[in-house]
Amino acid sequence: MVRMVRILTNNGCVSVDPVSKSTARIAGMFDSIAGRYDLLNHVLSAGIDRRWRTRAIRSLQLTGRERVLDLCTGTGDLAIAAVRARVRGWHRDGHRVAFVPTMGNLHAGHLSLIEAARRHGDRFVASIFVNPMQFGPNEDFAHYPRTPTEDERMLAAAATDDEQFHDTKTRQPIT
Repeated sequence: MVRMVRILTNNGCVSVDPVSKSTARIAGMFDSIAGRYDLLNHVLSAGIDRRWRTRAIRSLQLTGRERVLDLCTGTGDLAIAAVRARVRGWHRDGHRVAFVPTMGNLHAGHLSLIEAARRHGDRFVASIFVNPMQFGPNEDFAHYPRTPTEDERMLAAAATDDEQFHDTKTRQPIT
C-alpha cells in the first residue's frame, strides 16, 4: 500500500505530513490553477490547443440546434468555441443576436429581459453563471439559490436559441 505524504521543510528540519484527500482540498487545488490553465495550455502547446478546437468545431458541422456537452472540459473552451461558431454563423446569415446574461434562479424580471431581447434580436442566447466575483467577502456565495432544472425549463419555454449553464467553481459551461 502506498501512503501519500508531503514533505515539509522548516529551517532545514524535515517532517512528514499525510496528504489530505478531502474533496475540499482537491477542489481547492483545481480552483487555484483554473485562472492560469488556459494561458499555460496555450503557451505549452504552442497554440495547437486553439487550432485543435477550431478543427473540432468545424468537423462537428453544427446546424444550430444541437446541444454540445463538453466533458472533462476544465475551463469550457470547446463549449465556448461551439457557441461562438454558432453565433458567427448567425451573424454571417445576417441575423441580429441578443444576449441575456443571468445568475440563474430565473423569475418574471428575467423573463421581461428575455422578451426585450426577443424584440431586438433574431436569435437569442442566455447564460447562467453565478459569478463568485460578484460577491463580497462577507456575502454568502455558497448559499446563492441555484435552480438549474427550473431555469432550463424557463429558457426552453422562452424558446432560446442557445443556453449556457456554467459551473460556479470551474467556470465551465454545463449543457
